[in-house]
Amino acid sequence: MIGVVITLAATAWLVASTVRESQARYIAKPLASAGFLITAITGPLAPGTRATLVFAGLVLGATGDMALMGQSDRAFITGLVAFLAGHIAYVVAFALDVGPLLWFGAAVASVLVIVVLRWLRPFLSPPFHLAVPVYVVVIAAMVAVGIGSARAYPLAGIGAVLFAASDVFVARERFVHSSALNPVLGLPLYYAGQLAIAITAIAG
Repeated sequence: MIGVVITLAATAWLVASTVRESQARYIAKPLASAGFLITAITGPLAPGTRATLVFAGLVLGATGDMALMGQSDRAFITGLVAFLAGHIAYVVAFALDVGPLLWFGAAVASVLVIVVLRWLRPFLSPPFHLAVPVYVVVIAAMVAVGIGSARAYPLAGIGAVLFAASDVFVARERFVHSSALNPVLGLPLYYAGQLAIAITAIAG
């Protein structure tokens, strides 16, 4: 049911953005972002540090969503910082359950850093020439430990990879080429990733 709500709200946000209906955008996106928070809360949360950290990451992600609704550099940086803090929370949470798949996750993360930074570097100007590489390294670390913890929590690895993939389209929209295709492809990846991560915090 929550997945349906997120899908409908995200679709409404895309449509509202296309027709430049700002009021609808400010309703639809918070509703979509609330979906993965509600998933974790109504689960309910599993006891322990891991679930608390995951929930903190979800809250920071929702905060970043709201910030990225703005169009200014300040709004973008605010969103970047919120997501950065959320990724750090996920890194610590996933690191609590890493297993033998960590080496594979580290290999995937290394490729991610090299490819993405080589792609973005020509398009980055101050202050993003410093901020974006830091962000890429942190989200790569999240991918590494997410995959590394996949034996205990398979959806952690899936969620981390989907989240990282969605950020590629955010970067493309902001720095490389603005296109309606970016949110159309990026938003489903983002919400699917956050929803997958949220499920790992549910007591089972």
